[in-house]
Amino acid sequence: MLSEMNWKEAVTLASPYPYLLVTSRDSNGVPNAMGIGWWSFTSITPPLMLVSIGKGRYTLDCIRHTKDFVACFPGKDIVKESWTCGVISGRDGNKLEKTGLKIIDAKKVKSPIIAGSSVAFECTVTDEVETGDHILFVGEVVAMHGDADNPQHLYSVFYNKLVSLDNEGNRNFFLEFK
Repeated sequence: MLSEMNWKEAVTLASPYPYLLVTSRDSNGVPNAMGIGWWSFTSITPPLMLVSIGKGRYTLDCIRHTKDFVACFPGKDIVKESWTCGVISGRDGNKLEKTGLKIIDAKKVKSPIIAGSSVAFECTVTDEVETGDHILFVGEVVAMHGDADNPQHLYSVFYNKLVSLDNEGNRNFFLEFK
């Protein structure tokens, strides 16, 4: 039976959400990665996806600077590092150095690819839309990369835990946060 619930209860119940590391670079060229769960594919022709970034976030400034981003689906082997990118700010230092995550140069955008991702989408920003306390960046996918030997990527259960699923539904639990 359905019953009324608050935002956190409803969003948690709707979980899990595919967890991405959205990469960008700041005005000094320093790479940045932010963990997010709010994103979507929005078009096949042309291929478009969007990421939702909170106002005031360091990543917002970085994406506005580069006018591109890479949407990386982190693999199960970089779960702790990926979570850390979602809970600390790049304003406080280089998250990639702090976590030990390795980057790969993208082919068509300035933002880097995270090594250990199962799949990554290079995107150039085509539109920016304000939605309440977040900004949606719509990006045209200009290049895609994947690792078929690393099919499991991470899903967020409303900022409390990360789980790993592959494209056949095989599941592993990794981290839980209180």
